[in-house]
Amino acid sequence: MGSNRGCTHLTELLGPVATTAIQTIVSAKIKRNEGKPQGGSSAFLNTCHSYAADSPVVKLQWPEFYQGKSHD
Repeated sequence: MGSNRGCTHLTELLGPVATTAIQTIVSAKIKRNEGKPQGGSSAFLNTCHSYAADSPVVKLQWPEFYQGKSHD
């Protein structure tokens, strides 16, 4: 892909392709499911530090799935 057999610019664009694809697919799924009852958990739950079941992000976005300590 690089050097004189390819394009450096296209090679540099390959890195963010997967991230962009995931964000696009998830966004489309969310739009398609708006107004429908939600069963199960978020597709991202426990896939990284931010989406851990005990994280502040999950507590804010999906409180029904939050598994951390409650400080209420």
